[in-house]
Amino acid sequence: MESYESVSMENRKQKEIFSSIFLFLFVLILFLPRFGALDAMGFHWMALAILNIIVSFSLIYSNQLKHFPIKFKPIWFYLGWLSLSALSIAVAYNPVESIVVLSRMLIVLVGIYNLYCLLSISRNNLEIVLWILATATVVESVYVIGMLFYNYSRYPGIDEIIYFIRFYAGNKNILAASIAVKIPVLFYLIHRTTKKINFNVLMLALFCALSATIILNARATYISVFLQSLAFIGFELYHYLKIESNKKYIRNILYYCFTLIIAVLILQFVFSQIEKSKKTVSYGDLNKRISSIAFTKEGSSSRFLYWEESIDFIKKNPILGGGLGNWKIYAINYEQNYRTSFICSKHVHNDFLEVAAESGIVSAVVFCLIFVSLSLILLQNSFQRNSKKRVLAFMLFLMLMAYLIDSALKIGRAHV
Repeated sequence: MESYESVSMENRKQKEIFSSIFLFLFVLILFLPRFGALDAMGFHWMALAILNIIVSFSLIYSNQLKHFPIKFKPIWFYLGWLSLSALSIAVAYNPVESIVVLSRMLIVLVGIYNLYCLLSISRNNLEIVLWILATATVVESVYVIGMLFYNYSRYPGIDEIIYFIRFYAGNKNILAASIAVKIPVLFYLIHRTTKKINFNVLMLALFCALSATIILNARATYISVFLQSLAFIGFELYHYLKIESNKKYIRNILYYCFTLIIAVLILQFVFSQIEKSKKTVSYGDLNKRISSIAFTKEGSSSRFLYWEESIDFIKKNPILGGGLGNWKIYAINYEQNYRTSFICSKHVHNDFLEVAAESGIVSAVVFCLIFVSLSLILLQNSFQRNSKKRVLAFMLFLMLMAYLIDSALKIGRAHV
């Protein structure tokens, strides 16, 4: 009997180890180089597809497949959006491009299911993946800080110094969004930690992440971090006043505010010194970049123009749109009148308008319902009595909020 139990325990440990390795590989994809490719995302999608295949066969072999969470409403809406997107291929000018984008949607769906199965193998897997994500945030953030000083000697202007901080994300905006989406992971770990050394390490990691988002000068990320900060402070206050009168929640607020203020002050000083010897046009210190945030044609970096063009196209093609992934083709018809080069925008810089333009208004509504339903579920669980479930749900909501801001103002769907 003891021998059977020991064998069973050993098998369980092996499954947990393999699942942890696979979870690490999912995060590692973020750091894969482009190997000379013009589009870094292309190789990342291929790597994710290969990893999905390996994980799927491993789960089948080890009999670890779980029932597909079909009762989860966001999955319904995702499947509906996927189906409507597939229908739009019938009207696509370039159906091959549509098939490529559709395959990526399927890769995401399979990836979500694989992660669901891996996280179900052991309760410890969730903590493992959160610490992996926290480590990834630190790596990205330290890289950004280091590149700011490295690029100082390489480029004549602040714009170039910041613009060429890319890492493996493709461009600085994607890198900034990647960091912003993972900042709530640090909030979660800070909220739950009871060890002083872990708290100090996490605060240092948070300082690096906040500094990196300031350096990258991505205005959508500024909005995300600002709203995340308010939400985190409010959540800690709620815990202190309504759940548990533990002074650690007040400590978390004070330390976070101190960390944010120090990051801002240090970077303001650094940029003021750089501006003395480097020319600047668009980028610079926090004051300059925040002052440029405005929902006007002048402050939107052509986004208003892209949105107007997409709305005009949607009015003309409301049912099936122009075909999944085909906006980049139809954008040429609009931009040929004012573009002075062979480069045109590939995206609308608003995922919801882009979905409507490519696969129709109904498809865009269903796409919106994915996030509406998911937000409601997470907010509802954020106020449950179960402490771990409550904090986890709130963290996921903050991550979703950062993604939605990126989707509304940039191209979050293309960054997934």
